[in-house]
Amino acid sequence: MIYNLFKVSYKEASLKKRGFFVKDAHAASLLENIGIAFLDGYHHCLDIDDQAVLCRSLDQKTNLFRGFSYEGAAMGMAVKDAFKAKQNKCIPDFLSGKGNHHIYMLHVGIGWAYARLPFHVENILSRYDPLLRWLIIDGYGFHEAYFKTEKIIRQQILPKLSQAATHVFYQGVGRALWFTCGTEVDNVAKTLYAFPALYHADLWAGVGLAAVYAGGAQPAELQRLKEHTGSHLPFLLQGVAFAAKARERAETVTADTNNAITAITGYSLSSVAEITDRALLKVDAQQDAFTQYYSWRKMIAEELYSKTLIA
Repeated sequence: MIYNLFKVSYKEASLKKRGFFVKDAHAASLLENIGIAFLDGYHHCLDIDDQAVLCRSLDQKTNLFRGFSYEGAAMGMAVKDAFKAKQNKCIPDFLSGKGNHHIYMLHVGIGWAYARLPFHVENILSRYDPLLRWLIIDGYGFHEAYFKTEKIIRQQILPKLSQAATHVFYQGVGRALWFTCGTEVDNVAKTLYAFPALYHADLWAGVGLAAVYAGGAQPAELQRLKEHTGSHLPFLLQGVAFAAKARERAETVTADTNNAITAITGYSLSSVAEITDRALLKVDAQQDAFTQYYSWRKMIAEELYSKTLIA
């Protein structure tokens, strides 16, 4: 089967293999198991065509890891769809049907696929929701930073994307920093601030999302992470809100998720997730797609920042 050519070795999830920083055994195990969960979902999707059967397999994962498996499955589905006629593609049904509760993670996973397919990722965005399509670029950025760490993080070679997409690309790079830096917050901040200042806000948004959705840091560490942001705190908070909403919608909330959100914002997960919903209602559908996405992020950042100041 041609899809077997796209399978990824589980060795790629090893921090040692990737050359990532190791903070401690617990954080290393968490990050590696996230990678394994993603690859499980990816490989299951390559092997299983029936979406109901696929989802039963993905749903065997615990709350902590289930979203990552769905993300991997979306990557697999996008890879398979690349070889199908337009009328036979599965991603639209997955997004609107059995995978809809993980819709944010699915878009991110699609971005992983286009990092490996011979198509320019921006050329496919118009097929997807005007707002959520940008998460595909986020996933693309994460993939590139995770697998091409020397090029993207150390050498800081810019992607061949429009300026709008480049900002979202660095949101994905910010999420990847949480992994490449082993959840060690001082390392994350030092690495982040080596990037051009133009992208610091995007990077902090990605870090905030990963710090909550993936986890791996104690409340005291997250307080220190917050202190590192300086004037970029609103963007860290925006990433936290994205993570809160993604886990709430998918019903994959864990005790660590709640603790992380409270440590950073002073509020509950439901309160933070609600801010993303309120902001979404205010997005002007007449604006171009990137402006809609940027406005959504900005409104979330501003409201949560104002609430955090009085928490």
